[in-house]
Formats: sequence, C-alpha cells, structure tokens
Amino acid sequence: VVFDEGNGYCPLNQSTTEDCVYAVWAGPLAKANYGTTNLYNHYSWLRTVEVNWNLQALTSNDASATPMAEFFTANPLSASFTYSPSNPAPVLAVTFTASATGGTQPYSYNWDFGDGFTSNGQSVSHSYLLPGTYTVTLTVNDANGATVSTSQTVTVSIPILGL
Repeated sequence: VVFDEGNGYCPLNQSTTEDCVYAVWAGPLAKANYGTTNLYNHYSWLRTVEVNWNLQALTSNDASATPMAEFFTANPLSASFTYSPSNPAPVLAVTFTASATGGTQPYSYNWDFGDGFTSNGQSVSHSYLLPGTYTVTLTVNDANGATVSTSQTVTVSIPILGL
C-alpha cells in the first residue's frame, strides 16, 4: 500500500478531509476502482478494512492527523492435521487432530473423511467400515472468512496377525 496525498477517497458528505483515505492500492490488495461513492470499500487479501484510516504525519500537510485506526498484517491462515493410529484398521476409531495458525481466531474446523462422512471440531474420531485408501480433507475458516484446506491420504487395512 502506497499512501499518496494526491489520490484518495473521501465520502461525498464529509465536511472535512480528516477521515479521508489517501492511498494508492497495489499488489495483492489491488482493486481497480478505489475511488467509488461507497463509504466502505473492501480492499482485502487477508483481512477486510472497513474503517477510514487516519495516518500519522507523512508531510507537513497532514501533521495534525492521528495514527492509523486499523491496520493489517500479512499473517495467512494455515492448517495441518495428524491422525492416530497411523495404520488404522476397519471399524476401529481413528482420531484426527487439527492445528491452525495465522488469520483471526476463533477458527472453525470441518472434516471430510473421504467415505461420504463429515464432521466438525478441532479433534474428532471417525471409523472406516471397509479397507481402502481415503482422502481426508480438513477445511479451516477463521473469524474474518478466510478459508484454507489441506488433505492427506489415509490407508485403512486389515492387520496381518503373526503366527
């Protein structure tokens, strides 16, 4: 984000320029038409900014401005999971445990076990009825609506008993 006093957006009914946004948006935050008549424009990659920003003084022209009211950092949502036992057998419970970082808490966890069954929660148990290879997909959503998915293959087999 590049701040530029020559370009920006100010609501049409604004009596002063104190709450105006002076910015040229670039990179992953780009939006082609940033100077619309809508009071709140959404320029988001990871987080939506829904307030006008007051910036600290950049030049003598804006020396009386207050600090930013809201800002965001590039802290992307990521997810992973483990399961136990690592060599599951049919009918026996498999425990899946999710981990999420980044984004904005709280998170919601949604599971697709690859056999037509789904579940919700950070730690869940599931039993596979038949041997086979299943693709388990975890989808995590954060409080701001960011979504990330990750998948692993789980092989369910009948244990071979030693003699």
